[in-house]
Amino acid sequence: MEHTFVNGANAIGRGVIRHLSKNSSSAKLLDYRVFRPSVYTLQNELKGVEIKKHQTLNAKSLEYAMEGSETVIYFTHDYPSMAFDKNAMLKATAKSAKIVGVEKLICVCPIENDFYYTEDGKDPLEEKYEAENKAMESNPNLVMLHSNLVYGEYSYLIRYITQSILAGSLPSSLSDDSTKYFPVHIEDLSKAISHSIDNFDDVKGNSFYVKSDEAVTLANIKKMIEDKAGKQASSSSGLGFSEFINEFFYGLSHDKNMSLMAKYFKDNSWDFTHDNDYFKVHDITPEHKISEFLSNQDLKEENFVYPLYSGYKNTELD
Repeated sequence: MEHTFVNGANAIGRGVIRHLSKNSSSAKLLDYRVFRPSVYTLQNELKGVEIKKHQTLNAKSLEYAMEGSETVIYFTHDYPSMAFDKNAMLKATAKSAKIVGVEKLICVCPIENDFYYTEDGKDPLEEKYEAENKAMESNPNLVMLHSNLVYGEYSYLIRYITQSILAGSLPSSLSDDSTKYFPVHIEDLSKAISHSIDNFDDVKGNSFYVKSDEAVTLANIKKMIEDKAGKQASSSSGLGFSEFINEFFYGLSHDKNMSLMAKYFKDNSWDFTHDNDYFKVHDITPEHKISEFLSNQDLKEENFVYPLYSGYKNTELD
């Protein structure tokens, strides 16, 4: 079966596509930046699977590219600035799917891909929740899956923490020891998405969190990686002058947005314990634990690109 993926070029999206397309001959990829390097990385990984690329620059192009799709899987895109607004993209996807008659719409919204900065003083997640509610109102035939921190062969924040520790310097906010996260492996996230596709009538119109049952803080994750790597990272806070210059010209960078995320959850005493847990609601047991994953990691320096220069921080973590 061919699935349609919106914004699937980011790390988390690529991991899910790889798992869901194992028995497919083709997949449709709709993305604002469909010709970014990670798309070609995905093509190399999915040998035998044709990736049909559609550049979606606005709502109408998104609608046209979605025509004929039975199942659409949407991901919050990973570029924090200088691109299509995340909230507008979600609302446009919901409306377009409704217009062209998509039967199943799965919206995957990783917390680490959200935007944690506003210039108007509003709560940075307030607009996100407003957009999700409007998407639900315009298209009740969707399910919302908010993944906790994602790890595995494809990851985002946790890979960045690993890279930073190997480089010897980690933003201080990413050593927070107060907020408890429930990181989910990319395979378990893919399992939840597959389950929602197969049981869509039971889950549509609802919003869930996809998370493991193992609670860890960022400080715990940092310590596990440091123990495995046999080295400690010094803490750094704030941005240097050159980084301010890059932020002025290129917009908010990935590392700054991730730091803002950790600070936001810490400042708001965020508690993921009481979220609508997809696995618990549907009696599914996650197969992976982050403690086991990190203890088995091969942290050879050649396996990681060090985030030492601003050009890297302003790309899409390809």
